Amino acid sequence: MSTWQKHMFYSNVDVNALFAPASLAGIDFSDHLNYWSFGYDALMVIDTAFYRGAHYHQALGLPDTLNYMEVAKKLKATYYGELNMACR
Repeated sequence: MSTWQKHMFYSNVDVNALFAPASLAGIDFSDHLNYWSFGYDALMVIDTAFYRGAHYHQALGLPDTLNYMEVAKKLKATYYGELNMACR
Protein backbone atom coordinates (compact mmCIF):
# COMPACT_ATOMS: atom_id res chain seq x y z
CA MET A 1 0.00 0.00 0.00
CA SER A 2 1.39 3.37 -0.96
CA THR A 3 1.81 6.20 1.54
CA TRP A 4 -0.91 8.15 -0.25
CA GLN A 5 -3.30 5.19 -0.02
CA LYS A 6 -2.66 4.91 3.70
CA HIS A 7 -3.54 8.56 4.18
CA MET A 8 -6.66 8.31 2.00
CA PHE A 9 -7.80 5.26 3.97
CA TYR A 10 -9.37 7.50 6.63
CA SER A 11 -11.99 8.72 4.17
CA ASN A 12 -13.69 5.28 4.16
CA VAL A 13 -13.39 5.09 0.36
CA ASP A 14 -11.90 2.05 -1.31
CA VAL A 15 -8.55 3.14 -2.71
CA ASN A 16 -6.44 1.12 -5.10
CA ALA A 17 -3.11 2.09 -6.58
CA LEU A 18 -1.54 1.38 -9.91
CA PHE A 19 2.08 2.25 -10.43
CA ALA A 20 2.28 2.08 -14.20
CA PRO A 21 4.90 2.94 -16.77
CA ALA A 22 4.39 5.92 -19.08
CA SER A 23 4.08 3.46 -21.96
CA LEU A 24 0.69 2.24 -20.68
CA ALA A 25 -1.98 3.60 -23.03
CA GLY A 26 -4.02 6.34 -21.36
CA ILE A 27 -1.81 6.75 -18.30
CA ASP A 28 -0.89 10.24 -19.50
CA PHE A 29 -4.43 11.45 -20.25
CA SER A 30 -4.38 13.95 -17.41
CA ASP A 31 -2.75 17.19 -16.31
CA HIS A 32 -0.16 15.30 -14.28
CA LEU A 33 1.70 14.60 -17.54
CA ASN A 34 2.80 18.25 -17.57
CA TYR A 35 4.40 17.84 -14.16
CA TRP A 36 6.15 14.62 -15.18
CA SER A 37 7.62 16.30 -18.26
CA PHE A 38 9.37 18.84 -15.98
CA GLY A 39 10.62 16.22 -13.53
CA TYR A 40 8.03 16.73 -10.78
CA ASP A 41 6.28 13.85 -9.08
CA ALA A 42 2.53 13.88 -9.69
CA LEU A 43 -0.39 11.80 -8.55
CA MET A 44 -3.46 11.09 -10.65
CA VAL A 45 -6.58 10.46 -8.60
CA ILE A 46 -9.18 8.85 -10.81
CA ASP A 47 -12.10 6.52 -10.59
CA THR A 48 -11.45 4.54 -13.76
CA ALA A 49 -12.10 7.28 -16.35
CA PHE A 50 -13.13 5.59 -19.58
CA TYR A 51 -14.42 2.52 -17.74
CA ARG A 52 -16.71 4.38 -15.37
CA GLY A 53 -19.42 5.31 -17.84
CA ALA A 54 -20.37 5.25 -21.48
CA HIS A 55 -20.56 9.05 -21.66
CA TYR A 56 -17.07 9.88 -20.35
CA HIS A 57 -15.64 12.72 -22.51
CA GLN A 58 -18.56 12.39 -24.91
CA ALA A 59 -21.24 14.87 -25.98
CA LEU A 60 -23.77 12.96 -23.85
CA GLY A 61 -21.62 13.36 -20.72
CA LEU A 62 -24.00 15.93 -19.30
CA PRO A 63 -24.39 16.92 -15.64
CA ASP A 64 -27.44 14.72 -15.15
CA THR A 65 -25.36 11.63 -16.09
CA LEU A 66 -22.90 12.17 -13.24
CA ASN A 67 -23.06 10.47 -9.87
CA TYR A 68 -22.39 13.40 -7.56
CA MET A 69 -22.32 11.27 -4.42
CA GLU A 70 -19.46 9.23 -5.89
CA VAL A 71 -17.66 12.42 -6.93
CA ALA A 72 -18.02 13.71 -3.36
CA LYS A 73 -16.51 10.48 -1.98
CA LYS A 74 -13.50 10.83 -4.29
CA LEU A 75 -13.04 14.46 -3.29
CA LYS A 76 -13.24 13.51 0.39
CA ALA A 77 -10.61 10.79 -0.11
CA THR A 78 -8.33 13.21 -1.96
CA TYR A 79 -8.80 15.80 0.80
CA TYR A 80 -7.89 13.31 3.52
CA GLY A 81 -4.89 12.16 1.52
CA GLU A 82 -3.62 15.68 1.02
CA LEU A 83 -4.31 16.72 4.61
CA ASN A 84 -2.49 13.73 6.03
CA MET A 85 0.45 14.07 3.65
CA ALA A 86 0.82 17.73 4.61
CA CYS A 87 0.77 16.90 8.32
CA ARG A 88 3.47 14.25 8.23
